[in-house]
Amino acid sequence: MKRILLFALFIFLLANLVACGRQENDPVPPSFDSGAVAKDADGEEGVRELMDNTAQFNNSFTVEGKPVIQDMSVAVDFGVVYPNLESVYNTAANVVAGEVMDVRYTDDEAAPRTIYTFAVSETLKGGIVENSLISISESNGYVRLVTVVEAYGVIPYEGITDEEIENGVVLQSLGGAPLPKAGDQCVVFLGEQKQEGRIAGAYAVIGNFMGKYVLDQDTNLYSRFCPSENPELYSVYDPVTKADAKEEPMPLSTIREEILSYQ
Repeated sequence: MKRILLFALFIFLLANLVACGRQENDPVPPSFDSGAVAKDADGEEGVRELMDNTAQFNNSFTVEGKPVIQDMSVAVDFGVVYPNLESVYNTAANVVAGEVMDVRYTDDEAAPRTIYTFAVSETLKGGIVENSLISISESNGYVRLVTVVEAYGVIPYEGITDEEIENGVVLQSLGGAPLPKAGDQCVVFLGEQKQEGRIAGAYAVIGNFMGKYVLDQDTNLYSRFCPSENPELYSVYDPVTKADAKEEPMPLSTIREEILSYQ
């Protein structure tokens, strides 16, 4: 058990610290039909004509048909916390609303990354072109066991079969945050486009899950994931009420209004 925990910590540290040089890349085709009728960020239907500005990544994969050997939630102690919309907005170089179209994973050096194609329906900050496809990266995802063995020369789990090593994956999620999936409607706070390194051509989310508001289809409200072990993550002391104020789910119109007030 101790060996597994140490290995899990090692993967987490690598996921956040390993930086790889630029490599020759293979294209990842987006799974969308340009010109198809689709809903925009407000849920209104229209014809989607998208400009493909996605990046290209080496050695990307999906997990269809691969057994999950372990589902691992990694506790996170962030050096910087973004408790509200304004704090994450001030740090972001780009803010866009739109839809997740396609999700893939990379695990170079056994460090997991989720890379997804995002259709931008509205730009709220920065110069990302509306009605374009971009690539977004998050520091979580799946690691193939065969990659782990190749990277470290050890088999991390006892009793594992050769077939599981060849086809199995380990899921690593920061704080238990759900991974993005195709169809998610989001408002995403991003840094500048990466020009070199492992995710060259992609945009990284500010503060991981703290920089992504996801639409709840039932309530039509956007909110951020909050780890169950830290329910007060987004609480801010209000000097007027003398109490902690928590960020509440909000409609896209409110997010727009708030962002306009910061400009």
